[in-house]
Amino acid sequence: MKTILQFSIAFALLLVCGKAQAQTDGTLDTSFNIGTGFDGYATHAITIQPDGKILAVGWFTSYNGQTVNGIARLNPDGTLDTSFTIGTGFNNSVLTIALQPDGKILVGGQFTSFNGTTQNRIARLNTDGTLDTSFNTGTGFSGGVSTIALQSDGKILAGGLFTSYNGQGVNKMVRLNPDGTLETAFANGAESDQSITKIVVQPDGKILVARSSSQEETLNLIIRLNSDGTPDTSFNLVGTGFGSMSGYSVSMQDAILQPDGKILVIGLFHYYNGQDQKHIARLHPDGSLDTSFAGPSNEIGPWSIALQPDGKILLGGWFYTYNGQTANHIVRLNPEDGTLDTSFSTGTGLNTGSFAFGITLQPDGKILVGGSFTSYNGTSQNRIARLHNDIPAQNQCPEDGFAELYSQAEVNQFIIDYPNCTELEYLLVGSWDDSTDITDLSPLSNLTYVNNLEIVNTQITSLSGLSNLNSEFIYIEEALLLTTFSGLNDNFTGYFSVWGAPLITSLSGLSNLTSVSGLFIAETSITDCSGLNSNLTSLEFMDFQYNANLTSLSGLENLTSVNVVHIAGNDLLTDISALQNIDPETMIGNDDWGYDGLEIYLNPLLEVCNLPNFCTYLQNGGESYIWGNAGDCLNEQAVMNACALSVDDMAFENMKLYPNPVKDILYFDKEIHKITLTDLTGKVLATQSNSSRVDMSGYQSGVYFVIIETENGLKETRKVVKR
Repeated sequence: MKTILQFSIAFALLLVCGKAQAQTDGTLDTSFNIGTGFDGYATHAITIQPDGKILAVGWFTSYNGQTVNGIARLNPDGTLDTSFTIGTGFNNSVLTIALQPDGKILVGGQFTSFNGTTQNRIARLNTDGTLDTSFNTGTGFSGGVSTIALQSDGKILAGGLFTSYNGQGVNKMVRLNPDGTLETAFANGAESDQSITKIVVQPDGKILVARSSSQEETLNLIIRLNSDGTPDTSFNLVGTGFGSMSGYSVSMQDAILQPDGKILVIGLFHYYNGQDQKHIARLHPDGSLDTSFAGPSNEIGPWSIALQPDGKILLGGWFYTYNGQTANHIVRLNPEDGTLDTSFSTGTGLNTGSFAFGITLQPDGKILVGGSFTSYNGTSQNRIARLHNDIPAQNQCPEDGFAELYSQAEVNQFIIDYPNCTELEYLLVGSWDDSTDITDLSPLSNLTYVNNLEIVNTQITSLSGLSNLNSEFIYIEEALLLTTFSGLNDNFTGYFSVWGAPLITSLSGLSNLTSVSGLFIAETSITDCSGLNSNLTSLEFMDFQYNANLTSLSGLENLTSVNVVHIAGNDLLTDISALQNIDPETMIGNDDWGYDGLEIYLNPLLEVCNLPNFCTYLQNGGESYIWGNAGDCLNEQAVMNACALSVDDMAFENMKLYPNPVKDILYFDKEIHKITLTDLTGKVLATQSNSSRVDMSGYQSGVYFVIIETENGLKETRKVVKR
């Protein structure tokens, strides 16, 4: 009883202590080390890279004392990432940011230059912070850009308060091609006098557009377009839209899409379709009001909204109370009805008079807040803060860890749908039936492990995008435009297989790999196997099949351990001597896949297979599958015969006789089966068996021949001079 009581007390204390150490949602994360933070007016928007680094944009000129004009990249601990080199940066405020699947960064705002180069209100940066000059914006926008959204096909939607792009008349919203040129076919059904404040692309390709007005009126400030830009007339067919009380303007500030298709919108309004709904509303997918969701009872100035994986809603802006409770500029709402989540404790929150302009969730649930504030709950915190937030674990990946992506659009959409997915059981990129339009794997760069990855019938030219990935098996088939294997993770240790890559001429793209389970190389244009890392010494499976230009396996000399050697259907192959360092004891085959330890067949020019290690393997009873080659490699028996002869060849090659010239006794360094001594005419002078010496003391000075014969009847003649 005493022991049970002691254990119960200890366990209770553990629970209490553990709970005491847990951080309350909404409290400041002091491990996020921003130093003096940002100067200037505000941080407007924040986004997270797949590697955890943080991109922040706004109207500022420095971070923690270091010059960063308009954009900065922070390490996950809050310190400045100095490898992100923007030079003099932007000359005016940056209001919006979007991260492309390939890691490039789109930004929009009020700026007119970047690092001294004219760049009117939109720019694309490379991953290192330099300007992407391939993004051709021409003269850019005539007015500010406040929102950017990416489509799954790589096209770019931009909205704001502008009337032209690169000299062409446009009204508040455009769609750009991935190279920055204007897509003139886009209908722009959002064209109006109101500025565009937010664009959201739905999974079905339709486009939600939020607008802002400075007037007292009732307007459809939230509309939906079809993918071609024409108005979606099924959205809010009979509604009068948003309205405000007398003396108030009406505007939308932000909008997000829930997983169930419902739409959360925030802004300055008091009515929706004639019904009371203040500052935040949830709409059904058809645009009608979800009346189960209530807005605040008091006036607030909402500016930013974010959705947690558990459905709870983060709201930031300019306000001091929410439904009568103190809430300084940031709150969390319950998803069922929009009521205040009182478990979210911000203390005194952001300082008086400030705004929360941007809210972003990290993959671990912590909340990044950007704005014009200088303190949080009484602690100095200049314009960026990270808050604790313990949210339940969510399914970050497709169900059962299986995904099939049949087009480039679906590849691009994957990171949008599953931004925090890092591991999968199975991933198919492409199609087993038809060629696909897939050219870019970079949207998959957040994946760190896929048990089985199959890339089939794509248009990729490299494996760029897989640099973070490890896998048990990567299989590539019908990669007709693939020119290099470069792009794989240095730590890749699985099976790498390619079948059908005719533009591959070298294995040098795999030079970073030092420990691989297997190599399957088929239907490429390699001529040899050079280019592999010298530290790659062991393979479970080595397979070279139907490589039309392959003449030699040179480049594999460092292999010392291989379970299965499989060489088949290489029409020009003549030399496999590079495999002579493989230890025959490692050639154990693979029963699961039905392979013997040595399989060499259908190589019509390959005449020599009797490498010493292969001979040892066969003579020790190793299982093999050898046929359809040439000469001494025609079949297993031909190889065995050649092995028997090669043993004698080696004996002759390595045998020494001495001294020569000789005075008395001629010695051999090993016992000879039969020795015959002749003169220059061929007359036999002496014969002896199983001996390692010949007595020549009784012969006259001159030239003689010694005929050496093995047990197999093979003979070799050596010349000897008698003194």
